[in-house]
Amino acid sequence: EEKLQTLKMTLVAVNDLYTDYTAAVHLFDLCLRILHSCRHTDGNLIETLWKSVICQEIVPCATQSETTFNFLKSLMGGSLINDSIVLLSPTNQEGDNLPLFESGTWLKPLKQTVETLGSALFGTGADYVCPVELLVTSLEGLRHALQANPSVPWPLQTLLSIG
Repeated sequence: EEKLQTLKMTLVAVNDLYTDYTAAVHLFDLCLRILHSCRHTDGNLIETLWKSVICQEIVPCATQSETTFNFLKSLMGGSLINDSIVLLSPTNQEGDNLPLFESGTWLKPLKQTVETLGSALFGTGADYVCPVELLVTSLEGLRHALQANPSVPWPLQTLLSIG
């Protein structure tokens, strides 16, 4: 509450805005926008933030596939997200009431987030803040993990909508 009041009444240095506000409360999309506006070129940080943006739309979740479980764990490993992924088995089908990855309920919000953020960052002179190779790899990995309609090229469609 005190920090919110500070934001309302005071100009805050961009470094403090990033560290004390956006990063502190996991507003990773805003972190990327700050890096973009400051022309910050730390590729590792940018990739970590993008993976965090992607993971925020997917986890926590449960999956019935060990391959999907391993892919999601790998994706999360490079992010700042600490939520859980549960591997369901024939003896454990509960998954702590987590949404099932295979249901695909995460897909529409993820595409919308990537399109919105990517459109804001790409084509404005700091394209390194929108790492296309990482996005292709991550989104294609998710498409294969989802296994529903693998012939639908939604990652390509999403990236084309960015510009």
